[in-house]
Amino acid sequence: MVTRSCPPMLRGLLRLALLGPVPLMVQVGGHPYTLSLRHSDTVADAPGQSPPLFARQRAGQGLDATQADRMLDFLTSISEERHEPELLDAVMSSEGTKLIVGQMNLARRVSMTQYRILLTGLMEGRKPEIMPVDSTARSRNGVVGLLDNAWPLLTWGLAHTEVLKQRVNHLRELDFFERAHAIASRFLPDSMGTPPRVFAVIGGRAGAAKIAPDCLYLDVLVYSYRDRDTTGFPSDAELIRSIGHEMHHMGYSRYLNRKRESLDLGQSESLLFGFLSGLLSEGSATYLISHDRNLAEMYERRSTREYLENHQDLISDSEDVLRAILDGDIRATVECEEATASFLGMWFHSAGSLMLDVIDEAGGLERVMEVVANPGRLPFEYNRAARILIPKRELRLFDDHLAEALIQLIG
Repeated sequence: MVTRSCPPMLRGLLRLALLGPVPLMVQVGGHPYTLSLRHSDTVADAPGQSPPLFARQRAGQGLDATQADRMLDFLTSISEERHEPELLDAVMSSEGTKLIVGQMNLARRVSMTQYRILLTGLMEGRKPEIMPVDSTARSRNGVVGLLDNAWPLLTWGLAHTEVLKQRVNHLRELDFFERAHAIASRFLPDSMGTPPRVFAVIGGRAGAAKIAPDCLYLDVLVYSYRDRDTTGFPSDAELIRSIGHEMHHMGYSRYLNRKRESLDLGQSESLLFGFLSGLLSEGSATYLISHDRNLAEMYERRSTREYLENHQDLISDSEDVLRAILDGDIRATVECEEATASFLGMWFHSAGSLMLDVIDEAGGLERVMEVVANPGRLPFEYNRAARILIPKRELRLFDDHLAEALIQLIG
């Protein structure tokens, strides 16, 4: 475990990062959502000015809680034994629900029909049977996510609708936007760009997520269920940091889009760039923002402890994917998705954070930011830092030839 004191100071994605040069378009409820790290519609901030939308996004004015309100109406009707199927229709037509299902499709494959079946089962008082969309591992994982993750949360939510209502209303009153934007921008290689639309939702798997080019959400139910045995809900500072984490994803994805377009990448190089970008996207937002450059804190979190305790596997698994792409065993996005289908939960967050922590301890924040700006340098700079630290930390190295090849190809 790392216990050094860290100075205060920045999927799946990420799976998104496995994509080639063409953005992934997910049709959710008939609406196209771009789940990509390569959105190019960027408007830079004017020097010394806050984005103009800040004026409309104070004290909840920029928070869209429509889906959360509709889901609460739906859950309340079930708990009061009122059969009102039109409330289910209202939930399913909400933009927030489409974002929830979009997030599930980052690492899995889930359809709106499957999500409706899940909510119908809730309405009928029985856990439903849900079939995978297709025979891929992503689709099988999608069913597991619905039944083993989302279902327990929703059943808990049925018994706690009043608590959830209070917390949605609290989010409406929280003046979060400028503080979250400042946190997100601090560790970006370039301008943040236009601020996002922020949604309060109920009924997903992730506590917070960046979906589409300009949308992010906070799931009140996920946060409430996650802390149900402790204080029950994150503090305002923690909520703002979570929003900053997702805003960082948004700004960094725009930077990565421009970076990718500046490189002349073939299919294999694009897959390599995408995988390394995924490690850095989740790693930078998690290590630099959510945990303030303190990996020891991540060891204390149940969601990341297991991955970090097996930290050598994080390096070896990453190397296996990179080598398979270099050797031509992985030639397409779908093959890369299958090869990384087991990298669920906080795998990318933990792997990326571990690598950045090693670089940070040996070389400081300046070296970290150099890697964030140049994904192809990640294994090389990790190796260089790890060799300095190995006398006091047990660390696995990437193959040196592989690390050097990545710099030549995409560094």
